[in-house]
Amino acid sequence: MLYSVGMNAPPPPPLNFKENCLSRVHIEENRPAETCERLGAHLFVGEGLLQEQVQELKPAQVGARAFPSDDVTRFLVFQNPMFMPAYVYCYFQFRGWFNPKEFSPDDLAMRATGFSVLGTELTGYTDWLKTKDGVHCAARVKESSNIGVIDIAKELQGKKALVALNPVGAANVTSSYDSIMRDLWLTMNHERIHVLQANCKSINQQSHLLWKVLSKEERAKMIETHGNYDWTKSEVAARENLAYKFEDKSDDLLELAKDCK
Repeated sequence: MLYSVGMNAPPPPPLNFKENCLSRVHIEENRPAETCERLGAHLFVGEGLLQEQVQELKPAQVGARAFPSDDVTRFLVFQNPMFMPAYVYCYFQFRGWFNPKEFSPDDLAMRATGFSVLGTELTGYTDWLKTKDGVHCAARVKESSNIGVIDIAKELQGKKALVALNPVGAANVTSSYDSIMRDLWLTMNHERIHVLQANCKSINQQSHLLWKVLSKEERAKMIETHGNYDWTKSEVAARENLAYKFEDKSDDLLELAKDCK
């Protein structure tokens, strides 16, 4: 069953971001509370329990430059990481982007720093959720998150794409405030590159060309470094290779995308 935020979903635990961060993250520094508090103050509006679990975000909040596709993209940030699987765990399984036997909803919540969803790529997803695999997936998400599978088509709110950041996931990857913010910056760029790939023919062509010309050794290194994807799928490999190549090179990416809208 599909849910929209704030409509039929059970209420998530009444924690603010600082509490979510401290209870779910192992930050290897002397003052983790200070790091969590700084992140919460920078990324979220409101104090304490008045902080919404899912909030709108601007790319500039994580230091990201404007991309040609920003006007057609809705940006969100999760203070509760369990919204990550509620939004996209089943969608990712539907797309075949990971093996559900090896990657759980909790893994997505605690290890993923963000995601992007394109409206044009949602075709068939609602019907898939009614299949045996879809029903089983939704049950796993419900059990894990206590939120249920969210209707991401509605969450687009008329935009072509949805990009979301998961700062708790980023804090589980790295620890200091500056390194977490850098990881969120990289994720923002990475996911917006996927939006460009879907909406700009020339960028998509570049994706496939750059993967095609990689040597066997270069492919093996990319796969070893980013092993959570199904690299046997050519579309996945082309998308992720380009995004990882340019996520920290905004100037070069924007030069490639100069004719994109």
